[in-house]
Amino acid sequence: MAKFDLHQLLNERSKAAAVEREKEPRTADGMEQLTLDVYDLIPSQENFYSTQYINDLKQSIAIVGLLQPLLVERDGDKFRVVAGHRRRLACMALVEDGLAQFRRVPCVTRAAEEEGTVKTILDRLALIFANGFREKSDWEKMEETLRTEALIAELRKEVEVEGRTRWITAEFTGITEAQIGRYKSIKNNLCPELMQAFKAKRLGVSTAYELSGLSPDYQARAADTLEEVGVLSINDAKALKQEEEARKPELDAAEEGAAQTAKEAAQDAPEAAGDTDTATAAEGTQDTPETAQDGQQEKQQDKPPQ
Repeated sequence: MAKFDLHQLLNERSKAAAVEREKEPRTADGMEQLTLDVYDLIPSQENFYSTQYINDLKQSIAIVGLLQPLLVERDGDKFRVVAGHRRRLACMALVEDGLAQFRRVPCVTRAAEEEGTVKTILDRLALIFANGFREKSDWEKMEETLRTEALIAELRKEVEVEGRTRWITAEFTGITEAQIGRYKSIKNNLCPELMQAFKAKRLGVSTAYELSGLSPDYQARAADTLEEVGVLSINDAKALKQEEEARKPELDAAEEGAAQTAKEAAQDAPEAAGDTDTATAAEGTQDTPETAQDGQQEKQQDKPPQ
């Protein structure tokens, strides 16, 4: 497998796309230019960047027009937006304001023959690379970094890339390896309620990381506190962590006691079941006095007269 520098490759792809954008009818190698109804464009579920606060973009488009086409891909008889979700919403808002000229928007799409695993991965990485200039929330930075790491891991299955996956991710994103590790902890361990608060910018990344180290019970307490008070600082998170660590011997002892009780109950259950079965069998083989007497009477009645 060929070795290549990821940054250099993506830079070359971006430059080639910029040069080819001036040509008609294709804007880049393997790209086709279209003009589409903005209401026929479907937002991609893979987009994780915020689509809020589009007023400034809306005003800019109203004044100078839509300067950059949307990147789309075919989805049945419609097209799915790959890049340009905020531009799509801004144009729709302008149409709703009565500016019908923004209903049809310039788009570019990949030709079907250009599809492939490596190209798809590189396209996704290029989109993240192109969004590097945007102001992002801590949650968006986490999603962007971890998706980049996952894409690089997928790319390494197809081509040879020098270096460890996390090191390459750190070089590509500018995020330190230690911070990537913190992002991993948040992504894998933070409960849904706190993750939603992190996404909504109600928790900072340092606070989210501290909370991700708590047990589910203590995370639930933190979520309740955040809901009641409306704010949760890193000091609050550290205090909860210290409290949980102080109670750890007590909680471990209680958990060990519960496990021992369950083990003893499981051991006693077969013995109890065996005793019950033995008693039932004994009852079934012994006749009561009344039953024995009735049996003798039946035999005497059945005996023929002499």
